[in-house]
Amino acid sequence: TKEDFQMKFPKIAMAVTAVSLAFAPIVATAGSQEMAMKYAIGNMDNLKWVPFGDGGPPMAMLWGDMQSGPHAFLLKVPPGFQNKPHSHDADYRLIVLEGSGKHIVEGESMENADVITEGGYWFQPGGQVHTDANAGDKEALVLVIVDGPFTYHPAK
Repeated sequence: TKEDFQMKFPKIAMAVTAVSLAFAPIVATAGSQEMAMKYAIGNMDNLKWVPFGDGGPPMAMLWGDMQSGPHAFLLKVPPGFQNKPHSHDADYRLIVLEGSGKHIVEGESMENADVITEGGYWFQPGGQVHTDANAGDKEALVLVIVDGPFTYHPAK
């Protein structure tokens, strides 16, 4: 509804700005690949939500291709969700649009990790073991921007 949009507009504007800043280095270096991209627009009502991986939280692709290069997606993270320690090959950025989250790198504890609230973000370098969790009692909506193909390597 119009009222919902007006309430969420500041969050949306903040996310668009953050996405622009976070994605700019990829666009600047990607060259002809970005030149081939076509204009696109979308609404939350039209997104296709599918399970992330094997039965994970719902995700919706925004742009790019997870298999071959830079991409972005939204993820709905249920309360109490925590993934297992893992790493990815590519760097990624995550922005909390609704709810809250925790991001824990190897050597840190869940109990001592900062809570990242709406509008907060983290940058995760590729190759570093980490885990993520929904820190609140309501579903979190996050934007994930990945610099390359998506990979997932469970920690040993």
